Amino acid sequence: MHTSLAPWEESVKTSQEEARLFLEAALPQQLPKDVHLVVWVRQTKATIRCRSIEQVLAALKNNEHQDVYIGNLVNSAAKGRGKADEVDYLIGFKVDADYNDGIHKDTAHLPPTAEEAARSLTEAAPLPFSALIYTGGGVQAWWFFDALVDVRESDLRNYVARLAVRFEDLVKSRYAYKLDSVCLLYTSPSP
Repeated sequence: MHTSLAPWEESVKTSQEEARLFLEAALPQQLPKDVHLVVWVRQTKATIRCRSIEQVLAALKNNEHQDVYIGNLVNSAAKGRGKADEVDYLIGFKVDADYNDGIHKDTAHLPPTAEEAARSLTEAAPLPFSALIYTGGGVQAWWFFDALVDVRESDLRNYVARLAVRFEDLVKSRYAYKLDSVCLLYTSPSP
């Protein structure tokens, strides 16, 4: 799947159909027992824990006039967005590249437009991404794993964290601008 939500305009909103396609490519229909996908609402700073694609879609619909972010990790954290040692599964890697949209404070090292951010991410990507999503103030490239990666065992969690750091270093070294964040194991949905 290669999703691109263009044209790059402030009015672009993800439809329920586009969100469903994205979620079905990234997640199993039902998550493993006792874990949830973290959905975060920027304006209210609300954390919503979802156990299925339908619950994520309901959270998106209930917050349709807000900026809603979906995490790249699945965890069993009781509150908040979760910490590194609370990550149970990873759905993939993501890179969040901001651009100079008038919202961000430090714009000196940001691409001037969403189109330029997307172009630069495409060129910097070490392999084709699964989805490219316009977020309003940035562009996210996602690389989905074929299945959820179980990182409950600390040695595997540490290995995947090191792999994520190497992936981040590679993308950063090839990207023409400053990257906001890369989906490391110890990050949460982008604030």
